[in-house]
Amino acid sequence: MLPSPISHLDPWTVQQALDALNWLLMGIATLVVAGTLLGTEIDSSRSLWTRLALEFDLTKEGTAATWFESVLFLAVGVSCAVLGWARQRPSTMTPAIAGAYRAAALLAAFLAMDEVIVIHEMLGTRLTQTTGIGEQIPSLGGGYSWLLLYGPVLILVVAVFHYAVRRLLAPFSASARRAIHQRLATLAVLVPLFLGLEWLGGHLWSTKSQIDLVPAIEETLELCILFLVLSVNLRLIRHYRL
Repeated sequence: MLPSPISHLDPWTVQQALDALNWLLMGIATLVVAGTLLGTEIDSSRSLWTRLALEFDLTKEGTAATWFESVLFLAVGVSCAVLGWARQRPSTMTPAIAGAYRAAALLAAFLAMDEVIVIHEMLGTRLTQTTGIGEQIPSLGGGYSWLLLYGPVLILVVAVFHYAVRRLLAPFSASARRAIHQRLATLAVLVPLFLGLEWLGGHLWSTKSQIDLVPAIEETLELCILFLVLSVNLRLIRHYRL
């Protein structure tokens, strides 16, 4: 078994640090959601304070909000790493589940980088230019064909996450299992909705329509998905004292 990169840390220290980070991220997320929704109504050319507010708009590239979402992906990755490389693996943590969490940690790190340098849109643009799929399906034109690459992977990851978490919930109380099952059910609804809104964004782009609220809602859903995954992971870490 690979050595844990965090094996030298006290389990309670790791849990408390992750909990503190979670609360900090939730506080910043509140500002980001407000900035994203506000960004649909204000003009960036007005005042310094207005331009500063738009730094919290997730629909704009290269803003402070973009970096925040990248940090949130990293937080999810760290929580997956804690579970995947646990020093004392619980009996419910099979090698396959541990491997899945390690892979998820690496994927989250990649997506954190993607969020900043927009790899998915570059890949989507290249795919569109290579296959000409935008002419057949206009809503997948431009950079939106990244949905064909990332969409199936995201659905697979969510399915594996559901399976892994349900296995790890075996020793939990009925009420605790019910609470986490509710989060998993919410996740199962939000992920297809997120992908659907991304497709709708591509459709609006192809018809040269402009509805700012659609990308604002889509970006807000992405934050919700990340926080749901992080909250479930933190609950597992606390229970098993990893």
